[in-house]
Amino acid sequence: MDARGRPIRGLREIDEEQAEVVRRIFREFARALAARTIAAMLNADGTKAPRESNSRASTINGDGRPAMASCATSST
Repeated sequence: MDARGRPIRGLREIDEEQAEVVRRIFREFARALAARTIAAMLNADGTKAPRESNSRASTINGDGRPAMASCATSST
């Protein structure tokens, strides 16, 4: 937080443990494994999902909603 109590934007630190999980997911996708299979592998290894105790296909794929849907604007 800055002197006014606002969050300081842009300062990030990579969590190497989490980053390795992300790299692993990308490697498994590159091997053409399905999200459900990757999730099962993560669960079997005891890797916890960010907000859940176990990974599911939706943990890997996301929920299908655009992240910035509320920011979409029309140019007309």
